[in-house]
Amino acid sequence: MQFLNFKDGEAIDFLSFRRLSAIISGIIILAGVASIVVHKGLKYGIDFRGGTNVQIQFSTPPNLDQLRQFFAERGMKNVVLQTFGDELKTSAVQAVLIALGLVLLYITIRFQWRQGVSAIVALVHDVLVVVGIFSIFDKEFSLTVVAALLTVVGYSLNDTIVVFDRIRENQGKYRKKSFEETINLSITETLSRTLITSGTTLLVVLALFFLGGEIIHDFAFALLVGVLIGTYSSIYVASPMVVFFTKLAPPGGTARATS
Repeated sequence: MQFLNFKDGEAIDFLSFRRLSAIISGIIILAGVASIVVHKGLKYGIDFRGGTNVQIQFSTPPNLDQLRQFFAERGMKNVVLQTFGDELKTSAVQAVLIALGLVLLYITIRFQWRQGVSAIVALVHDVLVVVGIFSIFDKEFSLTVVAALLTVVGYSLNDTIVVFDRIRENQGKYRKKSFEETINLSITETLSRTLITSGTTLLVVLALFFLGGEIIHDFAFALLVGVLIGTYSSIYVASPMVVFFTKLAPPGGTARATS
């Protein structure tokens, strides 16, 4: 399945673009934040804004007893009424934060805290970009989109862990290489796998986006953006952050890892 062939030890210098990638990410995130400010918040779906399961919106919280009596008087006693308040916003944020916390714990145990924090930075980057793009395009932000965000977190994390695992493997294999050279080599060696995985995933997501209908359109859009950003961040956000934290706090005080 290797369609990108490199000689043994040959690598693309991905880290030479880390400043450019930081600028690109910063611009995208700032544009998203600016859009949210201009729009005075996200365009929340009905499950966040309040309403019933028949998608009736109310300017104030409805009295369910009165509504049940209203339907009962018209022979509709079996109607089930359910309201969704602003508390769902809090639950959605908590779900994302809990997921990020568990990711930090898992990667710290499997690798080091530097990789754990770097992965969290990359995942927060992905979430901010997707949310920002939703605001820029004035798309509705609903629980379905939150589900897509959590899916993006898992997808992006998978790519990042593959790269981190190869970095750890190559550190033992190429002891004379600098840490940055090892990272570039590791990304190069996993690039074929990353592109194949992302490409096949995108085919499915594109099918959902164009053929899935209006109900899952926003979900598919979030996944489409997330897969692209997740692939980008595993190379140009997570790995450069590992270099940054390794230089900031070298493991065991060794200088070789920071050269």
